[in-house]
Amino acid sequence: MNFPKINNLKVTYYYVCMALTIESFDEQLFGRKYYFVKYEDLSEAIFLTTNELDSTYNERIIDEEFRWIPDFKMLLDDFENSEIKNLINDTRFTGPPFYIYYDIIEIEDVLKPIILEHLNERIAGYTAVDFSKKEQKQLKVWLEYLSS
Repeated sequence: MNFPKINNLKVTYYYVCMALTIESFDEQLFGRKYYFVKYEDLSEAIFLTTNELDSTYNERIIDEEFRWIPDFKMLLDDFENSEIKNLINDTRFTGPPFYIYYDIIEIEDVLKPIILEHLNERIAGYTAVDFSKKEQKQLKVWLEYLSS
């Protein structure tokens, strides 16, 4: 992998800490992978790679282009700014965090409590009638997965 170098340091270790997929209304499948990367000086970073379209609707190649994610807040907030939202037909102005529309392939155990706390905070105050059937289904999947 050609992760961006930080201070010209070599990567000594990396693994996928989260992988998700989402299908657009025209049945195109897009994916996101987040890599945990450790450098030779023991510093750590998280990088996102995706084949989702960029802001000008150009295709990206997964595992070739990487974007540094400086913290977990940005990791979760980044979903709300994703261009893929325009290709999903049932998103609404208000509702749960956009990441629940993704199907989970893998989420590393260390991330589960952070995401679960974020999700619970974002849906606090809502009731079942506030969510579509798909949102209810996806929320159930996410809450069960993150609680396991």
